[in-house]
Amino acid sequence: MFPPPGLLSRGPDPAREYLARVGEAGIDHVCCGDHVSFFGLGFDGLLQATALAMLHPVLPVHLGGYLLPLRHPVLVVRQLLDGGAVSFRGTFFDLDEAVQRAGRLGDGWLGIWNSPERFAAATALAAEEAARTARSCPPSRHAMQVWCGLADSRQAARACVAPVMEAFYQVAFERFERYCPYGTADDVAEFLTRYVAAGCTEFNLIPQSPDEDQAVAGVAAVKKLLARS
Repeated sequence: MFPPPGLLSRGPDPAREYLARVGEAGIDHVCCGDHVSFFGLGFDGLLQATALAMLHPVLPVHLGGYLLPLRHPVLVVRQLLDGGAVSFRGTFFDLDEAVQRAGRLGDGWLGIWNSPERFAAATALAAEEAARTARSCPPSRHAMQVWCGLADSRQAARACVAPVMEAFYQVAFERFERYCPYGTADDVAEFLTRYVAAGCTEFNLIPQSPDEDQAVAGVAAVKKLLARS
């Protein structure tokens, strides 16, 4: 799940306590985004992920999208973590004993604002590209990033998620509504099972609830329901 905006600005102790509650609830990971500038809001995703990771001893932190074209490749290339030396010559960068990372090397595809049918088509394209390049380990960690409302009723849940999304994206919620489940944990889990059937293996939920405790509990309940399906 995504933690609430501004969590890190509260200071390390409140943020540490919040992440402890997330971990105790059995949620798999927390997630953050990457926005150099978004309606006046800007932050570096890797720096935010690092700060979150420092506040919990074992809870994984995922980066739900990183703007590769804005970064020097040395900051994001996987081979540099392997300990070996590689080189690359390209149009914009020359790396001595470093590496190039291309889309064909990804672990999977991360979707947002798409139907289960579109999700299945995208993952099929990834498999086709992997076969074309003769990858020995084709991408399989396909995921969805999903805004959702979690409350005691669909009406209450919609009232939580709609105004937040409209303020964040400056677009009417109706434009997103068909992609944003809201209601009880059962309602949200039922919506997400269609993506599981389409090949989704992970979800990054962006929950909106009447309070933070209900958001954490709701996401944990969704996880348990999906595990049974």
